[in-house]
This record gives sequence, C-alpha cells and structure tokens, in this order.
Amino acid sequence: MISRIRKIFDHASLEQKLMALVSSILCLTLGTVLLLGFHFINRQYTETVYQSMAASSRLISVSLETHLQDALQLTDVIRTDSSLQRHLDLIHKNEDYLTAGSRESIYKTLQSLYQQHKQPYLVYSAIINPRFLTYTYGYGYDKLSEA
Repeated sequence: MISRIRKIFDHASLEQKLMALVSSILCLTLGTVLLLGFHFINRQYTETVYQSMAASSRLISVSLETHLQDALQLTDVIRTDSSLQRHLDLIHKNEDYLTAGSRESIYKTLQSLYQQHKQPYLVYSAIINPRFLTYTYGYGYDKLSEA
C-alpha cells in the first residue's frame, strides 16, 4: 500500500504534492482542535455537573437537618411535658381507676403539643407503650406486635 502511494506521489506534480501536504496538515490540525475542544467541553460539563450536585447535596442536607431538628424539638417537648409524664406514670403504676382519664389527658396534651409544633412534613405524633397507643390525627398505624 505504501509503495502504491509512493508511485502516485512520484508521478504527481509539485502543485499536487503541495496540495496534498497542505490538506494533510489541515486535516491533522482540524482533528487536533476538535479533540482538544471535545476534551475541554467534556471537562467543563463534568465540573459543572459536579458543582451542581454538590450544591444540591448541601441544600438537601441543610433542609433535612432542619426537618430533623423540628422533629427532635417536638420529641423533646413531648418527653419533658410534666402532664404527660404524670399520666404515663399513673398508667404504668396500673391504677385502673385513673387509666381512662389518663389516656384522655395524654391524647389531649399530645394533640395540643403536636398542633403547636406541627410542620407539613410531620404527619403525626405518637406515644407507644406496652398498654396502649396514642397518636394525633393524621396517618395512623396498627398497634405494634408484641415481638
């Protein structure tokens, strides 16, 4: 194949040889520019996507942290409420004559605290213990199994 090209090249005029040389240099230069351009654009695209994903991840992280703090605040308020603790203690001590009233008081207090600290992503609040389940209105769930 090389010998064939050499024969064609030997019989070509000087003008044809120059034209072939210029065309070869032009093709090589154009190919190099295209490859470098593609590499540059690809690198810029990758960097832009990376920065965009990093910014989105930071935003999601901050939002999630805020939501978790809100949920923790509601949990702390419920956990430290003296009325709830007193009625849970009465139920735990198995004072049957107070159980119905205590459950009602727990429900009302829980509902009130939930409404005060409610956020759109907090669907409901619940107190679960071995004797009963109390939750604010919203999505409920079945009583947990003994296991």
